[in-house]
Amino acid sequence: MTAHDKADQRWLGNEWMPKVIEAGIEHSVTVHEANPFAEAEMKALLSRLDGHDVSSSMTSDMEKARAWIADK
Repeated sequence: MTAHDKADQRWLGNEWMPKVIEAGIEHSVTVHEANPFAEAEMKALLSRLDGHDVSSSMTSDMEKARAWIADK
């Protein structure tokens, strides 16, 4: 069971993530649905930022996400 279908996972990992890294993303906060499947998928996607100069955070709480990004 997953939060996103396989096609969306492929697009996020193979299209979107490389493009934002290439564009020079510096900070990323991801707001995911409050369930363990969504959290696990987002952790896997965000692991692609490892080795790049990007600070990232992940939460299921929009207010926490806003506070985190505002602090950057």
